[in-house]
Amino acid sequence: MKIGIHQPNFIPWLGYFHKISLVDTFILYDTAQYTKNSFINRNKLVINNLPRWTTIPVLYKGFSHLKINEIRIDHERFNPEKILKTIRQEYSKYPYFENYFNQFEKILWLATEHQSLSQLNENLIRWVCDKLNIKTRLINASSLPVHGSNTTERIVEMCKYCGGKFYFSGSGGKKYLKEELFEEEGIKLEYFDNTQVIKKYDDLSVLHWIFKEGKEVQLSRNSLK
Repeated sequence: MKIGIHQPNFIPWLGYFHKISLVDTFILYDTAQYTKNSFINRNKLVINNLPRWTTIPVLYKGFSHLKINEIRIDHERFNPEKILKTIRQEYSKYPYFENYFNQFEKILWLATEHQSLSQLNENLIRWVCDKLNIKTRLINASSLPVHGSNTTERIVEMCKYCGGKFYFSGSGGKKYLKEELFEEEGIKLEYFDNTQVIKKYDDLSVLHWIFKEGKEVQLSRNSLK
């Protein structure tokens, strides 16, 4: 059983879904601490021919200690109509826009029903996985009985609970993971490099590429086997 873990970001870049496609179970780390001005509530789309941030406003001031699944959307500032209008103006000329825009629109409007940020992000991630035919099981970290005192301990616990024998980490994990803890629990730790994905697709949101290339953006599951 191969496990991958990452925070539930807002319409993530393609490399995020590459990682999902390479594992059997992917855990949305919604119990991680929220980070301001990160990809958790914003991502880049091409607006007026330049990469620009598309942001979901959240209630954060004074709540810097909150977990991702405790962050609420700021409905006084959240304007789905404006976001959708901007996306429509830029992307309506793209080949696959009509195939996917209405579905994206419905999910975004659902967020007006006092939805949490993590729920919106999860809905969008599941939608993209469906469109790219990614069959990986997705679960929330908040549904798992994890109590580790540090990041590595919590990741190891999540892997064990899900029956994981392999943990795939991004190359950034080399900076903070305590590799000996995986070895002690008989879990093989592997790092993967998304350099080729970055080279081809930059760091734009996957939504850009779905509108532009449709399902052709799907990556092979065999690239790390």
